[in-house]
Amino acid sequence: NIYNSKVIYTGALDYLFGYKYGHLPYRSLKFEFNTYPTEYIQDVSVLNWPDNRPATRRTEIKRITQQINHNFTTTITEYPGAYDMNSIDFNEPYYPIIETNNQIIYNKYYSLVKNYDNLYIVGRLADYKYYNMEAVIQRTLSFCEHI
Repeated sequence: NIYNSKVIYTGALDYLFGYKYGHLPYRSLKFEFNTYPTEYIQDVSVLNWPDNRPATRRTEIKRITQQINHNFTTTITEYPGAYDMNSIDFNEPYYPIIETNNQIIYNKYYSLVKNYDNLYIVGRLADYKYYNMEAVIQRTLSFCEHI
């Protein structure tokens, strides 16, 4: 059977097309979960560290979810690393690495999308672009209006 409905793909195009033109590089993240025997450990929900420390941010979950637990709190600390599908820690692509050579490879993959009338791509990995959250929302809304 031929599938004639629309397919919206948000993943990596190199993966979708079996790495036909090679692997595109991505930045990945390792998430470290910690629980502490105290009500809170930081004054805000998210701390970002744009300096040279190994972690880039720490999120205290119950400050976002508004949970009440006076005895414990849990955090998620994010560590960046190069994406490697065989890595234990960095095996999920999160952010494209925007460089001229990578864009050339991406454009080859993007040209393959045009062979499918019902295939639509959207998102950081599929578009091979870095989007801030507000840009992701705007891109998605515009995309939905288009199709």
